[in-house]
Amino acid sequence: MSVKSFSGLIETRKGIDDVPLNKSWQRKRESAPAPSYILKPEDIQVDEFVLPALRDYVGDDREQMKQAVIKEMRDLCSLGTLCWEKIPDNRRAISSKVVLKLKYMADGTPDKHKGRLVARGFESKPGVDFFGTFAPMANLTTVRTPFAIAVHTIGSDGKSLPIIQADIPQAFLQAEIDVPQYIMLPKGITVNPVYTALDTADWDNRIVRLLRSLYGLKSAPQIWNKMLNEILVDDLKLKRAASDSCLYHYRDDDGWILLCTEVDDLVITGTNEKKIESIRQYLFKRFEKSGMKDWGPIKSFLGINIAYDREAGRLEMDVADKIKKLFEQHPILWRARPKRTPLPPDGPLPTNYVYSSEERNYLRAYLTEHYASIVGALIYSCITCRPDIAFAIGRTSRGMHNPTEEHVRQLEHLVGYMRNFPHLKLIYHRGGSAVADHLSHLSEKDTALTSLSSKRFRDGNSDPMDPAFGMSDSDYAGSATPGRKSISGYCFFVFYNLVTWKSKLQPLTAGSTHEAELISMSFAADEAVWIRRLLLEVGFAIPGVHHIRSRTDDDDDDVFPAVETQTESWIASMRPTWLLGDNQSAIFTAGNPETSQRSNHLEIRWFRIRDYIRDLTLRVRHIPTQHNIADFFTKSLQGMDSFDKHRQSLMGRQDFSPWKSIPESEA
Repeated sequence: MSVKSFSGLIETRKGIDDVPLNKSWQRKRESAPAPSYILKPEDIQVDEFVLPALRDYVGDDREQMKQAVIKEMRDLCSLGTLCWEKIPDNRRAISSKVVLKLKYMADGTPDKHKGRLVARGFESKPGVDFFGTFAPMANLTTVRTPFAIAVHTIGSDGKSLPIIQADIPQAFLQAEIDVPQYIMLPKGITVNPVYTALDTADWDNRIVRLLRSLYGLKSAPQIWNKMLNEILVDDLKLKRAASDSCLYHYRDDDGWILLCTEVDDLVITGTNEKKIESIRQYLFKRFEKSGMKDWGPIKSFLGINIAYDREAGRLEMDVADKIKKLFEQHPILWRARPKRTPLPPDGPLPTNYVYSSEERNYLRAYLTEHYASIVGALIYSCITCRPDIAFAIGRTSRGMHNPTEEHVRQLEHLVGYMRNFPHLKLIYHRGGSAVADHLSHLSEKDTALTSLSSKRFRDGNSDPMDPAFGMSDSDYAGSATPGRKSISGYCFFVFYNLVTWKSKLQPLTAGSTHEAELISMSFAADEAVWIRRLLLEVGFAIPGVHHIRSRTDDDDDDVFPAVETQTESWIASMRPTWLLGDNQSAIFTAGNPETSQRSNHLEIRWFRIRDYIRDLTLRVRHIPTQHNIADFFTKSLQGMDSFDKHRQSLMGRQDFSPWKSIPESEA
């Protein structure tokens, strides 16, 4: 394009942008449609010697990647994604690129060579090329909760419920685009139609109009999410949960279904086998052109390896492959000495470990240089299925942008722990979990907690009287925290399986242990109310796992009006959810309208827990410190009686022996 024509294009663009949006669209509607040609697979040519993405590949890899690019372009044309036409003078084409990748299975084995045409969406202009970008992402707690329900519930075959995973191929390409957009194909990919009656002499053979969404577009996630919601709600008649917009549920006389979405991945479980089969048939028919094949028992999700034994009622989740890749990416991490705990005991760190001075300095210099990358990888492990490093991650992540020597030593210790225990799993049990035994021991000492360990038998299930409960704790003004701020920690269980946990620095400096504990309980109370509402909305009453019946004329509309269904004897059976803590003073303040010098200066939001208790949504109770599992998230525990015991309660019964495998180069 000449300089003169380019400047003219800029002037034309500027003039169009000055026109009000409604006037611009009105003019477009009144104008006659431009001639266009929907591209077919045979109309696209790929020149491997010109395509920039193939320059770094040789031999068989180059040929495999070339075929992946050809397949990608043919698939796009088969779906009717690309349309060739002359670009209007008032529009600008967005550039694009081909992204090549060798995809791996969750266990680390190579899967396939993948080529993807991606639009460079950062070149698009708001109000012209797109109008919205938001698309919801499922909360990991929302994903783990259906897992816990499926493991606990026994199906018609006498086993735990099946958990099915479905992957919708080329998801973003399925939705029709809502705003006309043009892209310029990468060098080496051109349009050369086999036959067209149109006069295309002055058409650019690299500029095409999009008829469907494309990866890289700013609006692509939102367009796909809207389409997926229409399919699930309008066509398949599922209900979208208000507690999490990525969770859908359904029930009828044949049973119930829970369906969780994460972009193009679906996780389905439930007792209604007919409905699950109808969903499978509909999705396979709807996405037949894309070759939808993935539908079967769950093996991985969001990079998490999942092993599910329905007969034994045991589900195992781990990210051992992610940790392995971290050590492969940074081989020097193998020099970190194996540790039995994520952090050393609270207090000043030792100035010298057992390293030689040169070795220690080299390792710490490397950790300082790659600090953000290493901590970021460990953060992912923590939030998915490694609660045992939550407190250590809270400590090390505070030095993400400017790590000090103390931060580097903490990371060094954490890396040594991950080297020693990369294989640990988060395990869900149908029965016999460590936390169930822990609660049974607590209820023997405090009969008020009997409902936590008591069970009722219904429809072949042994259901706990209170399926959801949580624990909270705080560490007051630790010397290692910035500004002497306290640390909050909590964990929540559904059917004795851990579904959420957190270790968090409090936003203000507490003046006493009482204040720190009260703030921590307030954080935990908000999470408890949300989990409780989620269980109620999808149809699992508290107490009990039986499904909620439909409303009748005799039901009281003033009780939870947002919930569309209620149980029999609704108010009588709605027992408050337990929140356990180890500070008597904070529990007394939370449960009583006390106004004293100790707490009257605190902000109102820290007293919202009083409303939850008054409305019988929550019930708080004191437990001894040594029995508070949330203590794990506020302190650097050591030893078998504290760290090992709480780790087993959180992560489930398993072999906690150190991992023996060491690379030959480091042996």
